[in-house]
Amino acid sequence: MLAEYSLGSCIFDIECYIGDDKERSQLCYSKLKELKEIILEEEALVCDLRDGAWSKYVLNLPSKHPNTKYIIEKLRLRKVKAAKATALPSSHDEWCQEAVNSHQNEFLNAILISQKTAANFTGVAEICSIEKLTIAKWLQTHSCSVRLQRNINEYLKYLGVVLNQAKMIKFIDPYFAPDGQSYKDFQCLIMAAKRDTKDPKKLIEIHLKHTVEEAKAKQQFQILSPTLKNANLTAQVFFWTDFHDRYLITDLIGINLNNGFNTDNKLTTWTKLSKSDRNNINDEFKPDSLHKKSLVGNHLLCYKFSLP
Repeated sequence: MLAEYSLGSCIFDIECYIGDDKERSQLCYSKLKELKEIILEEEALVCDLRDGAWSKYVLNLPSKHPNTKYIIEKLRLRKVKAAKATALPSSHDEWCQEAVNSHQNEFLNAILISQKTAANFTGVAEICSIEKLTIAKWLQTHSCSVRLQRNINEYLKYLGVVLNQAKMIKFIDPYFAPDGQSYKDFQCLIMAAKRDTKDPKKLIEIHLKHTVEEAKAKQQFQILSPTLKNANLTAQVFFWTDFHDRYLITDLIGINLNNGFNTDNKLTTWTKLSKSDRNNINDEFKPDSLHKKSLVGNHLLCYKFSLP
C-alpha cells in the first residue's frame, strides 16, 4: 500500500531531453515538478539504490537541472542494498539496470526514467518514461485499498518496509490481546520494525480499550518484552475508554484495518487513509497532558505504561 519507486538518474540530466538548451531545460523542469508533486501527494518512498550511492551520483551530474538538490531533499528516500555484487553503476543505463535488478528482489511500483533511456529497456513492464506520466498504467491503476488474508505473511508483505522505515508506529486496536491466540504472530510485526542498535527516536505505541486493571494488564503485556529487547525497541501501551475502530498510524502511511492484526486467515480489506485523516486519527490517540483526554474526540486515557 505504501508506494515505492525507483527514479533513473537520467531524469535529472538536462542532456537526456530533446530540443535546444532552453527547451531541454524547460522540459526537464516541468517533468520533474510533475513527478515530485505525484510522489509527495502519494507519500511514496523512493529507492536510494546502492546504499545511497544513487543520490550522490545524481547530485554530482555535471548537467543536472539546477533544482535537483531541492527535489532530492524533498523526496522520502530509502537506502537499498546493491541488487547484485557488480561494480558501482556509472551511467544512466547502468543505474536503470540496477533498478530493474532491485525490483527482482523487492517489488517496485514503477521505475521512472527518461524517454531516451527507456528506449534501451523495452519489454520491462515496470519501466515508464517520465515524459509519458499522464498515460502511465501504474498511475492509472493505483488503488487505495487491498484485499488480503489475515495472516502474518500477508501482513509483512504489505507492511515490511513500512515498519522498518517508520519512525512512529501506532497499533490501534481496542481488542488487542498480547497473549491471545488470534494475536500470536504479532511479535513478528515488532521484529519487522527492528533496529540494529537502540534507537530512542523510534516510537512504538499500542492503543487498546480498557478492560482490565493496570496491574493485570502489565502482567499480560510482559510477553512482548523479550521481543522488544531483541528488536532494540521500547513501546508505550495506552488504555482508553471505549472505542471501536482499528488503525495502523505511522509517519509514512495510515491504514484503516477492519479486523486489526488477528491471524484467523479470513479475508479482509485494508484502506489507505488520506494524510489529513491520518493526522486527525493520530491526534485522536494523543492524550492531553493535563486532562488525559485525546486531542480529537472524547476518549479518556485510563492509564499507560512502557515496555520492556
